[in-house]
Amino acid sequence: MAAVRPQWTAVRDARSALGLEDRTLLHAGPPLADPTRPPIPMLNAAVLSCLHEGWARTPDEAERLLSSGAVRLEPSYTKSVATPLAAMVSPKTTLAEIADEVGGSRYYAYLGTGAGPQQRFGTRDPAILEKLAFRESVLAPGFTELLDHPVDLLSLARAAIREGDDLHNRLSSATTLLNAEGGYQFIRALRANIQVYNLLDAEVSDIDYYFASRLQGEPVGGVEDIHVHPAVPRTLRVSLIFGF
Repeated sequence: MAAVRPQWTAVRDARSALGLEDRTLLHAGPPLADPTRPPIPMLNAAVLSCLHEGWARTPDEAERLLSSGAVRLEPSYTKSVATPLAAMVSPKTTLAEIADEVGGSRYYAYLGTGAGPQQRFGTRDPAILEKLAFRESVLAPGFTELLDHPVDLLSLARAAIREGDDLHNRLSSATTLLNAEGGYQFIRALRANIQVYNLLDAEVSDIDYYFASRLQGEPVGGVEDIHVHPAVPRTLRVSLIFGF
């Protein structure tokens, strides 16, 4: 693991990245005992994927495709893909391409769709279909334009951990650092980078802690309460990088 240097190099749809065939869905975990009868959360996610792909017009039609085996469910690890919880990878799904700078291997990860209802939670909320369409039509082209050079994920992870992220449940700092960084290559030896922290200038807490503390006049034993670490206001950093 110490020898690997993962770089986020591109976003690609699963059809082109993996050669994923029509009417095939990839799921997390080992192979299902009976792929025609997946657990309810996975079934819900698979139904949404069928609707998203246009393989079915209604949830009932999608369920019939799944129960008949006309839509196949396969484990994602067979294609070197990571997908979270109940989320499904279908041919249209936008994936983050992660390349090892040292060994050259390539792996892929399901690209999330932001806050609110999510496919990975295994519900059939119709709002999820809008989010999937937004990812494919807006987020994918946007990231393609922004990823004009690889993003060093280990450097990003180290910076996020220093800000309080655990890189699993709490990712706000990593997201802020990533979404607000861009650059321009003037010539081979000169590049300008721009980092914007708290792009929307939101007045939010970056992390919350619960512990006992004591201010003047409070009980000797302190008061247990939530303590917040406010996010920095919108901050702009510009740097020039020269190569020799």
